[in-house]
Amino acid sequence: MAAFIDNAPEEVFSPPEVAAGVVARIAAGELDGLSGRFVDATADLDALVARELTEDALKLRLVQP
Repeated sequence: MAAFIDNAPEEVFSPPEVAAGVVARIAAGELDGLSGRFVDATADLDALVARELTEDALKLRLVQP
């Protein structure tokens, strides 16, 4: 892993502040529409939330028998 990190281009990694901002938004409940999904800290999360709230046909739902 150290060799990968040492040789990876700088643009591969996001600044820690970006990840911290996403964690703060998750904790505040702003990204609840993305619950259960992989979140890319560099993505347009507001657009993803808006899309998920309107186009949720592919969500897995558990139904009581």
